[in-house]
Amino acid sequence: MKLAPGMIFNSRYEILESLGEGGFAVVWKAKDLELGRFVAIKLMKIAAADLAILDEMKQRLRREAKILSRLSHPNIVTVFSIEFLDDSTAYIVMEFLAGEPLSRFIAREGKLNYELVKEIALQTCEGLGYAHERGMIHRDLSSANLFLCENGNGKSVKIIDFGLSKSEMSASTNITKTGLLVGNPAYMSPEAILGQQLDNRADIYSLGCIVYEMVTGVQPFLTDNIVGLLFKHQKEYPEAPSFSSVDENDGKRINAVILRCLQKERELRFTSCKQIHDALSSEQALEEILPARLSSELLQQWISDSPKAATRPRFSFGIPMILGSSIVIVLSVFVGLRSLKPNSDTGKLSAENSKSNKQPLVSLASKKNSMSLLQGQSIEKLQIMARNRIGDSRQLYQKILEYQIQHSGKWSVDQLLAYIDLAQFEREQEKYEDMAKYCQIVIDHSAVPKMGMDEKARAQLLTKANMMLAQSYWDRNNPDKAEPFALQALKTADLEQSELLTVLIGDVKLAQHKFNEAKLHYSKLALEAEPRPRDAYYMHALLGLSAIVAHNGSLAKAEQLQSKAASYAEENELTAHYAQRLFDLGMRFFYIDELKDAERLYKRSIKMISASNFDKNFDYIAHADLHWLGELYFKRGELDKAETQFKEVLAYEKRKGIRSWRGDKSIEKMQAIYEKQGNKKGLKNLEPIILSRSKLEKQ
Repeated sequence: MKLAPGMIFNSRYEILESLGEGGFAVVWKAKDLELGRFVAIKLMKIAAADLAILDEMKQRLRREAKILSRLSHPNIVTVFSIEFLDDSTAYIVMEFLAGEPLSRFIAREGKLNYELVKEIALQTCEGLGYAHERGMIHRDLSSANLFLCENGNGKSVKIIDFGLSKSEMSASTNITKTGLLVGNPAYMSPEAILGQQLDNRADIYSLGCIVYEMVTGVQPFLTDNIVGLLFKHQKEYPEAPSFSSVDENDGKRINAVILRCLQKERELRFTSCKQIHDALSSEQALEEILPARLSSELLQQWISDSPKAATRPRFSFGIPMILGSSIVIVLSVFVGLRSLKPNSDTGKLSAENSKSNKQPLVSLASKKNSMSLLQGQSIEKLQIMARNRIGDSRQLYQKILEYQIQHSGKWSVDQLLAYIDLAQFEREQEKYEDMAKYCQIVIDHSAVPKMGMDEKARAQLLTKANMMLAQSYWDRNNPDKAEPFALQALKTADLEQSELLTVLIGDVKLAQHKFNEAKLHYSKLALEAEPRPRDAYYMHALLGLSAIVAHNGSLAKAEQLQSKAASYAEENELTAHYAQRLFDLGMRFFYIDELKDAERLYKRSIKMISASNFDKNFDYIAHADLHWLGELYFKRGELDKAETQFKEVLAYEKRKGIRSWRGDKSIEKMQAIYEKQGNKKGLKNLEPIILSRSKLEKQ
């Protein structure tokens, strides 16, 4: 889709002017006609003939939107939304920034003075550290992605393209397979070049490159070919900056900070942005700033009384984020040497690299030489990777597992447990086909009688794999596919797992309109004489049974069951779970158009919350109840009741000082109600509400 000044985009944004064009996006300045503010719209150049690829990109963008919505900091650009047009074009609406990228400022001004370097570095540390503390890594930090805004007190730094400059945004499915590196090579850490898992220290390396560029006016390494540049980042250090124009102690301090950021072994770098912030803003001794191990040659060059000035020619490396096909081939050879194919050549390469880059997860090429190290430790490391959810951990997972199996010649319990971990990783990434594939591997190999596996381990593996498949289909509102896997898991489950599965199967039957079968499953748990303490599944079954009994017309019996569940919840500190379960059951009845039952459950949940003294962090459940009651009345055509509920939702958010999608949806529905009624006054009264909400961060 092409935009032009003067166009009204998506019935809301007036396009004003082009702000720039990159490898995969065009950015426009626009006016939000609904909220009366200027915004920047990034229109993504995404094209894919394969519908599966397009759908995967959409899912990734939606996940990105959720992640970015959590980042609210004065030094990080605010992303308002990520949306899709009918033709699947993606666009990002974000805060409009007046100013220029740091890269352009340096190109014009050359070397920056010490105070400005310090101020920009400190602000960057604050924004970057905030993101790191919330599990986000930029992966493409560069001077082009630091935006300088003018304010009354000087320059304000905004980190842009946070988390958006990833290979996932490309339409090509061959990018990672060919070894393409993500990010600007002029600022890339050694571990990123090697395709290893990344953590916040990769961003710290990039920040060191940026500070170097501010001090000297040039990037750390300038070459005329990409392979040479990547080699220098792995093996060499740039010339030390000159501090002849600033106080000697300040110069030594900033040199020490840069040098520590640029260490090839990430264990020697700063571990957090806070450490960099402290080093720049405090009176720490140089010994505290410098890395633990440092060669005398580097120490002499960087922290001596008269280091040589960096006087290399200034020219920009200017490599786009997504590189051309000819460079891809070079990168494929360069990085592909570290793929998992043990032979004499790759063994030599990994032996050389291990001297200077001793990472917890060594390069894949070194697996043949370090198999003894991996045995007994690889599963733990894979689990750590799964928790970190960083970089190409999926590919690394797969390769290590393949190599383990190839090397050992047989399947083990540990390897199958690792496949369970990988399946869970894929489930969280919403890659359900891959998740199902790994679960099936576990099921197939656990069923082989000659594996020498004890029955308890076999049962646990089969239960976990089948349960994950059942739950993933249930999460996607596909009860028919969830049912057989849940029933299969139930055959091998232990006590706690069987309780969870019994409730799940009851819920599946309810979703299938098979109320009597649902009642039978709930009854298996709900009618137990002596339930275990703090057994949430027992309480869930009680409430499920109560809902079915009420649906069948036995309201008195249903009330008895609900009271029993309420008493159990109070005694076992499960009140919030009780209210959440009522809401969940209400949603289940709402989806199958049993609106009377849904209404009763929503109201019961609200009543339970208002009458209880449990942690008020859980009162969001009542917020959800109020919204869906409004949706229910709207669906039934009871517009006055719907309006009342939607007003309650907005009143709740006003008290809390929050803005959620439920509140936004409530406003949309109220607008629809007023338009249908011809209520111009109602529409007018919504305008200040919309304006005041626009100033709040969307939760």
